[in-house]
Amino acid sequence: MARYALFDPATGEIEAVIDVANAQSLHENLHGRGHVEAAPGVDDTTHYVFGGALVERPAVFEGGGVTIAANGADEFRLLVPNGTRAGLEGSPLEEVADGEVVFTASVPGEYRLRLWPPFPQRVQEIMIHAV
Repeated sequence: MARYALFDPATGEIEAVIDVANAQSLHENLHGRGHVEAAPGVDDTTHYVFGGALVERPAVFEGGGVTIAANGADEFRLLVPNGTRAGLEGSPLEEVADGEVVFTASVPGEYRLRLWPPFPQRVQEIMIHAV
């Protein structure tokens, strides 16, 4: 059995990852999509196809989390690509109009900031510790 990522040839975006027993099964599932052999752990949230090879989707933010003072003035700022939607866990996502996410907190706690940037960037959650 072989594992393949099926992708949109125009963008490289992975549309499905399938396990197939033979070449005929693979070709029956293509429907105009490209294909590349995929290792375990490869999926549409972590990878895309560029130049015929699987590559990791880039992150907007590198790192697990940040700490800010819970004083209502200290800020976490992050530049994001146009078209990014952002929101705190439990609230609706809203499009970031000016390309920058700014977060402040006046109440100590842990906040999860969700980012949904345009393809090919990776969907992320950033843990913000307000102390």
